[in-house]
Amino acid sequence: MNLAKKILLLTALSSFSALDSFGQMWTPTGSSSNQWSCLASSADGEKLIAAVGNSGALAGELFYSTNAGVSWTHTTNGISPQFFFTAIASSADGSKLFATDGSSDYASTNSGGTWKNLNAGISSPVAVASSADGQKLAMVAAGQTRVYTSTNSGATWTNTLFVPLVEKVIASADGGTIIAWRNIGNGSIYVSTNSGTTWSTNELDSYLNTVASSADGKKLFGVGMVGNVFISTNSGSKWITNKLTTSFLAYAAASADGKRFIAMPFSTGTRTGYISTDSGVTWNSINVISNQSWGQVIYSADAGELFATPSSGFVETFQFTSSPQISLSPTNNNLKLSWIIPSTNFILQSSADLSSWTDLTNQPVLNLTNLQNEVYLSPTGYIFYRLKTP
Repeated sequence: MNLAKKILLLTALSSFSALDSFGQMWTPTGSSSNQWSCLASSADGEKLIAAVGNSGALAGELFYSTNAGVSWTHTTNGISPQFFFTAIASSADGSKLFATDGSSDYASTNSGGTWKNLNAGISSPVAVASSADGQKLAMVAAGQTRVYTSTNSGATWTNTLFVPLVEKVIASADGGTIIAWRNIGNGSIYVSTNSGTTWSTNELDSYLNTVASSADGKKLFGVGMVGNVFISTNSGSKWITNKLTTSFLAYAAASADGKRFIAMPFSTGTRTGYISTDSGVTWNSINVISNQSWGQVIYSADAGELFATPSSGFVETFQFTSSPQISLSPTNNNLKLSWIIPSTNFILQSSADLSSWTDLTNQPVLNLTNLQNEVYLSPTGYIFYRLKTP
C-alpha cells in the first residue's frame, strides 16, 4: 500500500483546534512571597528554578520546583552569591542549570539540588543562555564587548569580539543561533547563526528590552518602549514593527514553534499584556496582576504553561488550553510522528476504524533541535493516530 496515501489520510486527522482562555486569571504557585529576579523552566514546564532579588531575608537565594510550581525547595548547597542572581538558564529536561550573579557563574546537574562555581574566569557575568542539551552555552558580562561561548557545559570558554556593549543573551535549542543585545540605549541586536563564529547586526527603531525565540532560532520577537513589538521570521535578517500600546512593554516569551508570543508590561498599575497565537499577525489582550512590576515571563515549549515573577509576591502561573498537533512525514519507508513536547501528559494511540483505540508502547524521543517528541512507526494498512490525555 502506498505510504503517501496513508500519510495524506493521517495528516487530515492530525489537524486540531485550540482555544486559549484569555479571560482566565493568574494563580500563585506554591512559592513563598519574595522579590524575584529571574526564572527558568524545563521544556515541559515541570521543573522550575527561581532566584530572589536583592532585598529581604532571602536576598540572592535560589528555589526550585519539580512539579510545575506546586511546591518549592530552597537550595543553598554549593552557592554563595556575591550579589543577587541576574539570569538563569535551563536544559530542556531541567536537569542542567546555569546562573550568573554579576560576579560569578554557577552550574547544577541535578535540577538545582546542588551547585558548583564554574570558575569561568569571566568578569561580571550578567546573562547566560543554554542549548536544550545543556552542552552549548553563551554568556555576556557587564561593561564588556564580548559574548563568551562554551560547547562543554562551561568547562572551557571562547569569546568573540563586539564593538558595542551587550548585556542580554538567548540561544536556540541546538545552540547554533545566539541572539545578544543591550537593554538600554538604542535597539541594536546581534545574531549569530554559527554558534558565535560570525555575527550580523540590525538597528531597531526603539529601546529593546527583551527578545524571545522559537526553538530553531528563526522566529524572533522583541519588545521595547512605547508599546513596540519587533518580529523576525529569518533569524533577525529582517524585522517588522508593530505598535500594540503606548505602555512600556518589558518582557516577552515565545513557544517552541514560534506561533505563540506574549508581551508583558513593566510599570505598576498597567493591567494589560498581549498574546498572539499566529506568530504576531493578530493579538489579544491578557490580564496582568494589578499593582505589580514584573521581573520575567517564560513559556513552556507548547505555551500551555506561562510563569511570571512579580516584583513582590508569589511566582505566578497562567494556564492555557492548548492541544498538540501531530506532524507526519515519511522517513525511509517508515512514518515519523512528531509534536511539541507538551506541558500536559498525552498518550499516543492508534486505530484502524476510529472506533477502537489502542495505546502504543513506542516511547517518544525528544528531538533537542526543535523540542518535539518523535516516534517512528511502520504502519500496515490505513491507520489513524491521536494523542489522548491519560
